[in-house]
Amino acid sequence: MRFLIAPNAFKGTIDADKAAFIIRQAILARYPEAELEKCPIADGGDGTCDLLAKQLQLQKREAWVLNAVGKPASGHFFLNSSQDTAYLDVSTASGIKELKPFERNAWLTSTYGTGELINHAVALGAKHIV
Repeated sequence: MRFLIAPNAFKGTIDADKAAFIIRQAILARYPEAELEKCPIADGGDGTCDLLAKQLQLQKREAWVLNAVGKPASGHFFLNSSQDTAYLDVSTASGIKELKPFERNAWLTSTYGTGELINHAVALGAKHIV
């Protein structure tokens, strides 16, 4: 029996890679001889760049930036030096995933940290931002 495992992330709980791993383990527990192929997917939201970077084998770069409410947070982007291109998700620095409910206020949040990530990428030679 053959299976294609292609989950999206489960918002607020687990990412697509982790979901694919759990599904794989469950199938193998029931069908040990099964042929499995994992292909986590994304819908353009959180985690899209992580999956894209994994497929393209891009180099991950981390940087300290400000989160959506101006607190220091670890952010990241992916760099393809041969094409002078950086890939990043806005949600990496400016998303609401890590915010407390009372911090999720459009009048208080910003995407400043995303700009900081872009500046880090440009400093490393990126001429194109995706």
